[in-house]
Amino acid sequence: MAAFILGDFFSSRGQTNSVVVGEIAGDDIDLQDFDRRVQNEVDAVKQANPNLTEAQANQIRNQVWNMIVREKIFYPQLNELGMVVSKEEYDDIRFGENVLPDLQNDQTFRDQETGQFNKSNVQQYFVYLQQNFPALWETQKQSIISSRLGAKYNTLLKKGIVINSVEAKDDAAAKANTISLEFVQQKYASIPDSVVTVTDADIQAYYNAHKGEAKYKQTVNRTADFVVFNVEASEKDKEDIKNELNRLKADFETTDNDSAFVTLNNDVPFQRAQTYAPGTFASVDSLIVNAEAGTVVGPFVNNGNMFLTKVIFNGEDKEVNAKHILLTPDANNSVEALKLKADSLMKVAKKKNNFSELAKEFSTDKGSAVNGGDLDWFGRGRMVPSFEKGAYATKKGGMTIVESQFGVHLIQVVDTRPVDLITVANISRVIEPSSATIDAAYNKASQLSISYNTAKEFLAEAGKEYNLLSATNIAPNATFVPGVNGDPKDFVRWMFRAELNEVSDALEINNQIIVAALTQVNEEGEPKLSAVRDRMEREVIKEKKAELLKAKFQGSTLAEIATAVGGRVETANNVSFSNAVLTGAGREPKVIGKALASKENEVSPVIAGENGVYVFAVTSISEAANLSPEVSKTTLQNNIANRVDFSAYNALLEKEGVKDERYKFY
Repeated sequence: MAAFILGDFFSSRGQTNSVVVGEIAGDDIDLQDFDRRVQNEVDAVKQANPNLTEAQANQIRNQVWNMIVREKIFYPQLNELGMVVSKEEYDDIRFGENVLPDLQNDQTFRDQETGQFNKSNVQQYFVYLQQNFPALWETQKQSIISSRLGAKYNTLLKKGIVINSVEAKDDAAAKANTISLEFVQQKYASIPDSVVTVTDADIQAYYNAHKGEAKYKQTVNRTADFVVFNVEASEKDKEDIKNELNRLKADFETTDNDSAFVTLNNDVPFQRAQTYAPGTFASVDSLIVNAEAGTVVGPFVNNGNMFLTKVIFNGEDKEVNAKHILLTPDANNSVEALKLKADSLMKVAKKKNNFSELAKEFSTDKGSAVNGGDLDWFGRGRMVPSFEKGAYATKKGGMTIVESQFGVHLIQVVDTRPVDLITVANISRVIEPSSATIDAAYNKASQLSISYNTAKEFLAEAGKEYNLLSATNIAPNATFVPGVNGDPKDFVRWMFRAELNEVSDALEINNQIIVAALTQVNEEGEPKLSAVRDRMEREVIKEKKAELLKAKFQGSTLAEIATAVGGRVETANNVSFSNAVLTGAGREPKVIGKALASKENEVSPVIAGENGVYVFAVTSISEAANLSPEVSKTTLQNNIANRVDFSAYNALLEKEGVKDERYKFY
């Protein structure tokens, strides 16, 4: 709860004629209105956390969109029912007797010592939020209330679920009653596909008859074929980086101010010398481990970067085992006042030898306080500079007081021990392509782009020289496209803005340049024949095989039919509605459904199933003597109730209609 701090990195949209970001319950959602609401949420969140990410931008847009959907579709239902959340109820579900599970499970609100949920922590959090970040406080309040209203609505629906005695008895019988049967089968796989002739007219007829079925319902997606130009550092680029580092090497060796030199010349912000763990830089490890202080090793390559490493110290040092008491300043306690308090605690600890007890009582670092302030062993570079300096300057058994960005520390050095230590300072360069290399790749991609005006030309010619990749059935919110490195959102956005058969400009995406052709556009609803042709062709082949196989099923008994088809009579026992599998045949719900409705010892008509063609005869019917309709009644009610949270809201969405076109803009 305390952690969902979001963000607002809005992407450039370019030019568009549309000002509508979607449609909900027949109402257009204006792009500017949507952006304004997103920005309001962002402003609220930035009060507490100004450092926002691209992922948080998507999260906040999704939250705002979902809230608008609820307002347009869900809230009218609540208003009609008169559902509200009173102030008393709002307090009760936060820190009263009926605290929301989300709050109870949030680690933020756990007691540091016991690990148990602490209601007072929730109360303090919301007071702090209201006083310091009122806009964020209001946002979280509305989120909690919205969630609570949803839960109350779903509870009301669940209370209305009733299973009558007839339904319960039928369900109990369906699960308990079983049959045994004998059958003859011929599988579709027994006929090669090449034997069957399928025409375009056959597929068109099947499409016309079945395109409206749920399994063929189409979602919004796009398909594009594309060529990737990977933009990588050339050998010349690598040599140039190496030469640049070599020019720095002599000055790096002689400088007296390593920190300033590294800060001035490094790609990565420098803080201070780092402890070197043997094996970190495998290719030059022996050189670093055996180097004298002042030696600069490199240039060398490690994990996509090129380094110069200067050995600052190589010899025997010490590690420190210490305890501390942290005193954090606040509105009532200044740093100077806390230093006086730390001094008093030090005097008590020296006199009574009770540092651990004092840490448990007074330290605001609850993580170490439960262990008497124990920080265990640490070496150089592990602690903030002022803490490290104070701890290393104090003898075993001694105490000192230091100040850091966290507050005032009373440190007790428990022990010290010798240790081999190497400290280094690194200058690194990311091995990346130069402007010249990028321009060369971009020019090559641009030349490919302007060479073809249509997807047909692109597919016919580009594949002769380049490796063509395919992005198939890509959804508007796709976060992964095979062949594209990292976040593909710019490529996906192009696919949904482009016209069918359009060839793209050179698209710069992460460390790649892409040229693509949009080959298929699928909108929501009934599919185009081209989108489902392969699937439907398989069904047509199955139907034609079924007709060929049915013609072989001759005879009046299973034995005669088995002889006619060159098969055998097989047996399946304990078959029921809940077990729609035929031994040796696989899942066959249509065949089993007809069998359960048949009389004993009657040979069935020929049936085309999922995996083949069948004839059967029921040999026995077993009806359970002691049905348990009450158990079935409870089970059915629970099963339906468990679907309410998801199904009820989705039913409202489907009834009212939601068209989300945010992908055109973000």
